[in-house]
Amino acid sequence: MRGFKASSIMRHLLSFSRQVRCRVVIAVVAGVVITATIAVVRACFPVPENYPIPSGSRDGWMAPAPRNWPSTPTMHLRTTGFGIQMSTATAVSDTPFRLMRQREVRVGWPLYAFKWSVNEYSDGIGYHLADESRILHGIRLKANSEDEASQWARIPLVPIYGGVIVDVGIWSAVTYACWTCMMWLRCRMRRQRKRCERCGHLVMPNQLQCTECGTATPVRDVPRHGSAIRGLSCPSSVNRGDG
Repeated sequence: MRGFKASSIMRHLLSFSRQVRCRVVIAVVAGVVITATIAVVRACFPVPENYPIPSGSRDGWMAPAPRNWPSTPTMHLRTTGFGIQMSTATAVSDTPFRLMRQREVRVGWPLYAFKWSVNEYSDGIGYHLADESRILHGIRLKANSEDEASQWARIPLVPIYGGVIVDVGIWSAVTYACWTCMMWLRCRMRRQRKRCERCGHLVMPNQLQCTECGTATPVRDVPRHGSAIRGLSCPSSVNRGDG
């Protein structure tokens, strides 16, 4: 009997460890998908919630700038919203006269996880790209549109590693906690319905394990009659007694 209990306990522990590993892997994958989805959705609709305000927290450009540009911009503007930060840095060159502008968008929640940046210059007619870095520029959703709002709608491709790690960790933990709570509630409901916690098959009294999947059922001793009823409540006739 002791050998059966020991093997049953070991089998249960191995099964539990496999379930935990499976849950952790699926939770991490779900965290990655949620983090990327939030970033993409927020980048597709770059609607800020605040007006642009001057920001002098950065001394240089937000991203690598062309070599012929000044080392520091003359003005920073930044606006924020839920899960998005839109920044603009500008500088002016006298010979020849050019207005240089660098735009950057960071998206993600609760921390910014992805970003894109564009270097542009204006010669008085319109803005032109100063470089051809497709990865930094991201994927523009409306390539032929000249609308200013549509030019901010880009899917970012550059990860912000600290934000990615934190966001994936938070969403993975939330997914794992929700899944664990759902599994616990399912097992509780199956025990109340006198069914196996793993497969939901009906478990009869005094069964050592489920006849469908072989999972050992939890033991609860009944001192009055000395019988082990596994995971089930005593029948009403047993509770009332023989008399």
